[in-house]
Amino acid sequence: MSWRKLLAARHIAAEPTSKEELDELRRKVALNLKDAQVAGVSAQGRFEAADSVFAKAVANFDLARNKRNNFSYDEPTEISETDAADLVAAVKEFERQAEEWIAKKQQALV
Repeated sequence: MSWRKLLAARHIAAEPTSKEELDELRRKVALNLKDAQVAGVSAQGRFEAADSVFAKAVANFDLARNKRNNFSYDEPTEISETDAADLVAAVKEFERQAEEWIAKKQQALV
């Protein structure tokens, strides 16, 4: 379902934001990305750190959240190095695209 359809169906609502709110989100993203790239931390730990960025930002990463929930609460599920690296790369790309969009559409929030 598109963003516009979700708005029209009142499943979501547009909320104003501020530069301060975005700066706090940026700080959290940077911290979680830093944690997700710490050498010596297990793939599961890095995956969990990267997932927390998306859990707060984007519903499209539901698969990552489900994997994390599965190994955190239900049953031991091995997270591969590839899973962790792929999620970290996706988080970085999402961050880049979000900042690019903000710079183009909401210059006052940069």
